[in-house]
Amino acid sequence: DQNQPDEIKLSPSFNYTGDRFSNITGLDLSPLFYFSLLLDYNYSKQLSAYFQLNNITNSKKELFSTYKTI
Repeated sequence: DQNQPDEIKLSPSFNYTGDRFSNITGLDLSPLFYFSLLLDYNYSKQLSAYFQLNNITNSKKELFSTYKTI
């Protein structure tokens, strides 16, 4: 229905991974925390757009041993 108003949704996302242990290197890996945002704009049933910001906290911890996240 074209008479529906525009719809804007803002969706925050929080991801946390606790302490981990690498069996390969024998090292403890620190916890990870990521905060992301998704802005979703629905103009009509046929037309929508979104804008996503990932890792707003700029976390640069090791996801796996010797492999850093970007």
